[in-house]
Amino acid sequence: MAHTTIQKAQAYAEASKLDVAFGTPPALDADLEGQVSDQVLGQLAQAFDTSTWVDENSTPKLVQNVVAMYYVAWLIDRTYGVNEEANDTYAGLLLRRADQIVAGLLTGAYVLVDDPNPADTPGQPIFYPTDESTSLDPRDFPDDTSVGPAAFSMGQVF
Repeated sequence: MAHTTIQKAQAYAEASKLDVAFGTPPALDADLEGQVSDQVLGQLAQAFDTSTWVDENSTPKLVQNVVAMYYVAWLIDRTYGVNEEANDTYAGLLLRRADQIVAGLLTGAYVLVDDPNPADTPGQPIFYPTDESTSLDPRDFPDDTSVGPAAFSMGQVF
C-alpha cells in the first residue's frame, strides 16, 4: 500500500508539466513509491516505531509529505533526466528539503503530532546519575563510577 496520496504528491508538481498519477484508475507508480517509502521509513525507524505505518491512513501526515517530496523529485529526475552538478533544480530542492525534514525528525527538532504510536520524545535530555542510582551500593556495581552517594553538592564548601 502507498504511504502517500496522489493529492499530496501532485501538490509538489506543476500539473501542467508533470502528472504524478498513471493508469486507469489513476494511481502513483507503485514501484517508485514503494522504493521511496522503504527508504524514508528505514531512516525514521531509528527514532520511531514505523511498523504500524502501512498505508496513507496510518502514516503520519508529515511523513506522507516527505514521501511525496521524494517521489516527485525522483519522478522529475527520471522523466526529464536532469543531472546537474550544482543540483539547483526543483527536484534537487525537494530532495534537500525532504532530507532536512527527515534529519529534523531524527534529532527531535520536528515532532510527529499525529503519530499513532509515539515513542519517547527524541532529543530530550536524560539525566544521570538519578536519585535511584545514588541510593545504590557502589560495591554491587564496581564498574559503574556513577553509582553511590554524590561526591559533592551545590553550596558545599571544599
